[in-house]
Amino acid sequence: MIEFDCNKSQHEEAVQYPSHPCWGWFKTHTYEFVEPITITHIAGDINTGPSESSTFFPVEIQLSMDKITWISVGETGAIGNEGYAPFSVNVNNIKAKYLRFYALAGYVDGSKGTITYGEEPPPIPPPIPRPIDWRIIAGLGIAIAAIGGYVIYKKRKK
Repeated sequence: MIEFDCNKSQHEEAVQYPSHPCWGWFKTHTYEFVEPITITHIAGDINTGPSESSTFFPVEIQLSMDKITWISVGETGAIGNEGYAPFSVNVNNIKAKYLRFYALAGYVDGSKGTITYGEEPPPIPPPIPRPIDWRIIAGLGIAIAAIGGYVIYKKRKK
């Protein structure tokens, strides 16, 4: 399990406002993993803004391998002036190096939670070579002998 928390300045956007890493009119909070992982579940809390608003601001949860192509895996959100709201998203074993919370309206003012991940399923092993049944070999031998005998018979008859 991996934990993420904007209060620990773990997301890329935190460098813009080190004194308050979670909020700063950010449309996104983007977390990078040390290496790609196969994600099965993301759960935590999200905070949106502006914090003066009583509006619900939707946030899309996205995954990426390259920060260019993003896959949406769920949607969450919160009411601006109510603080953090919980979310939980099952992810269908998507391999990713980046997690991003993208505000569809308003801002992402806070994100924290856990990521559950699993290993890649093992590759399917190659088929195990099995010895050929002796009856097949014997049957082929009889068939070849019969064909050979027929050919010899035809040649003699001419």
